[in-house]
Order: sequence, then C-alpha cells, then structure tokens
Amino acid sequence: MLTKRRFALGSAVLEEPILRRQLLEESLRADELLAQASLQAEQLLQQAHEQRQHYLDEAVASFWSEANAQLQAIQEERASYQRDALSAVDSLLNIALSRLLDETDLPQRISALLRNLADGLPSKAEANLTCHPEAASTVRAWLQAMGFDVLWHVQEDPGMAPESLRLSNTLGTFHIDWPSLQRGLMPSLPDAQHA
Repeated sequence: MLTKRRFALGSAVLEEPILRRQLLEESLRADELLAQASLQAEQLLQQAHEQRQHYLDEAVASFWSEANAQLQAIQEERASYQRDALSAVDSLLNIALSRLLDETDLPQRISALLRNLADGLPSKAEANLTCHPEAASTVRAWLQAMGFDVLWHVQEDPGMAPESLRLSNTLGTFHIDWPSLQRGLMPSLPDAQHA
C-alpha cells in the first residue's frame, strides 16, 4: 500500500541563488581572457617557430658558405700539389732523358739521326749523305743494315760536326744534328744541358 508523506525543511539551505549574475559574467570574462591568451600563445609559438626557422636557415647558409670556402681552398691546394707534382715529374723525366741521351755514344747518336732522317723523307729516293769522317763507318753499317746503301751514297766532310748529317737529293737538302734532335725531344731544357 502506498502512502504519501511530506517532509518539510525548516529553512532554505541557500540564502541566495545558486549562480549569481556577477559570477556568471566573471566566468564568461574568464573564458574570453582564456581564449585571448590561447590565441596570443599560438601567435607567440608561430613567431617562435618562424624565428627558429630563420635562425636555422641562416645557420645552414653560413655552414654551406664556410664549407664551400673550405672545399674551394682544398681544391686549390690539391691543384697546386698536382701542378707541383707534374712539374717535378716533368723535370725528373727531362733530367733522366737528358742523362740517357748524353750517355749515348757516337754510333748510337748517328743511328738515331739516320732513323730520323729516313722517317722524315716522303719516299725512298737516291741521295748523297754527307757526314764527318768519324761517323762514316757507322753511317755505312746502318745504311747497309736498313737497305739504304743502294740509294744513299756516303760522302765524308771533315768540316762537319761529328754528330751531324746532311742529306741532299732532288727534293732539297736536309740537315740534322744531335743537339737539334735532343732539343726536339726535350724542348723544356736549356741548350746548356745538351752535350
């Protein structure tokens, strides 16, 4: 069975309304301030990110500028070392070649001159080959060995240098000597080093 009962409270527990208008306004104002603060914080964060990116870009540009300068200096130093090394190798090669050429005896020099003369002619033709009497036997032996003894006739001239040859034919006169051949092989050496 159901019964109905009522309880009466002696006095109101709250003497004023639960939410006052001022409190509600302050709460709304606080929400607005919080939204503004949040917006300002986002703007500050955005500015900080942009400034950080700017500093980072400057640092990267500075790094690459210094790195490129360093690489350029390294390349220039390397090129300088290469030039020095090539110059040293060239000098060493010229000295070695000069010594080698200076150490050849007269028969070897005459043979080299004859090969140069034979290579320089456009075709095999009859000619007179003039040389110093000291070189005559070497010249004749070379001509016979190379098959030129039939075409080239040897003439001795004591007025010629021992290391020179003169070939005369219908095309003209060809003169060659050991110092000229040496200069042709080693143009960077001064004449004083050629014997």
